[in-house]
Amino acid sequence: MKKYTDEQLVDYYVHTKQSQYFNAIYQRYYHKVLQRCMHYTAGDLDEAEDWTQNILIRILEKMKGFRGEARFSTWLTAITINYCNDLVQIRKRQIVSNHDLYIYADTICCDEPDANESALLALRRAVSRLDESERALLTEKYQEGHSIKLLADQYAVTESALKMRLKRAKDRLKSSFHQSA
Repeated sequence: MKKYTDEQLVDYYVHTKQSQYFNAIYQRYYHKVLQRCMHYTAGDLDEAEDWTQNILIRILEKMKGFRGEARFSTWLTAITINYCNDLVQIRKRQIVSNHDLYIYADTICCDEPDANESALLALRRAVSRLDESERALLTEKYQEGHSIKLLADQYAVTESALKMRLKRAKDRLKSSFHQSA
């Protein structure tokens, strides 16, 4: 397989679906993708390996869309960077971080020594009041880091419809949290 270029391997895989061609690409690029993921995960090897697997699965799914306008390595790098950036952004936009929760707890009950525990309990109650489908959607998006496109495909809806479902679920969570607190 070493005699084939990346682009040839992609073409052969797309036309034959024989795993040997994808395996060759996988072997060539696994460590390169892993190294880039290590940068984004601040050296967390387990997380970087998970991200690498997800990226390579994504590549497998999108290989049919590779048009050869750029080198395969450039295309792979772009997908890797976009995936990593998306997950970093998701971390920054958690539904309610513990830090935000503690600040909120201090605001609503300054004199109460167990403010943090009260706020955490209120959050747990708020989450438990959500429909199972809302909990699942919020978990997949914000904890597991799935993209809007992936979730829209999974739920068989448009990206716009999925964004609206997310907004409604977050609004219900916030409302329920304020009632519990």
